[in-house]
Amino acid sequence: MNKNRELAQAYLSLLDGRLLSVSTRKRCRYYLARFLSWIGDEDLREVAALRLLEYRQHLKQIRGKNGRPLAESTVELHLLTLKDWFSFLVRSDLLLANPTENLNLDRVRANEHLRPTFGEDEIVRFLESIPLDSHVGKRDRAFFELLYSSGLRFAEAAGLLMKELDLSERLMRVTGKGSRQRTVPFCQPALRSLLAYLKGARKRLASRIRNPEMKRFVFLSTKGRVSWKVMSVRFARYLDLADLTGRGLTMHSIRHATATHLLSRGAGVRYVQELLGHRSLSSTQVYTHPSKENIKAVYRTFHPRENEFYREVDAEYLAALDALEKEIRAGKEYQRARLKRWAEEGRRVEG
Repeated sequence: MNKNRELAQAYLSLLDGRLLSVSTRKRCRYYLARFLSWIGDEDLREVAALRLLEYRQHLKQIRGKNGRPLAESTVELHLLTLKDWFSFLVRSDLLLANPTENLNLDRVRANEHLRPTFGEDEIVRFLESIPLDSHVGKRDRAFFELLYSSGLRFAEAAGLLMKELDLSERLMRVTGKGSRQRTVPFCQPALRSLLAYLKGARKRLASRIRNPEMKRFVFLSTKGRVSWKVMSVRFARYLDLADLTGRGLTMHSIRHATATHLLSRGAGVRYVQELLGHRSLSSTQVYTHPSKENIKAVYRTFHPRENEFYREVDAEYLAALDALEKEIRAGKEYQRARLKRWAEEGRRVEG
């Protein structure tokens, strides 16, 4: 093992001790391996920021399995992993300088605002496009309803156990990133879809599974719990049925839709943070960017020249207002005079 790989292994051992998901650690391992393969035996002490910019360009030339270039966000995640690695090496006194210190990685966070998501009508169209004439269709409808109902990540829904479902209270215990658990509610439509799936479809799917451990999960295939590969294929099929292809929507877009729709309807950002299981409020605030329609709605409601109750103040209006004020004042004076007269008459009667 060369020196670079030893330094990478030290970092990966640190990640194993963190509360990170298996998929996150696997992704970091893959990103580091790709970088080490590219840099070869070059001394890390000689690696400068310019060299990392060259690596960024190299990543942009790579084609994925679909024949398309890596997404910009994927490229930046490669570099974020390198940045964390080099920071670790400097903190551990294994490296004197950090070549990633001034590397601009702001585009990852900026792109969060541009992620495609479902509109409220679109998510309804998507969910209702799922046919319920098969056991698998009922499973898929319940699965995607639950994703939207509670803003779940794919892994959280796929890893949900039967014992973690409370149908009477419409609550479930989900395990998120870093094995952190939280209790979240789900809505009535999700409950109806779940009951339709659990009544018969799930039993039929479970009957074909040999491993009893796999039968603990809520969402099953014929081999065990549902997989990303299978569900992503089915997701694409339902997008096509709902005429929503070509938008760049992914299964994770459903989670974005949950957050965006809750916030746009007035939910507090702290409550949405708790629902989604974000450790940092800044992760939730990504979804608080106002949409064009929201801006228009606020403008029409509150701007004085756009509000339907607004009336331009002119001379005629001011004259009418002045006359009304005089009338009110005269009425008050009349009432005071009457009260005074009644008081005087009362004193005369008593005298």
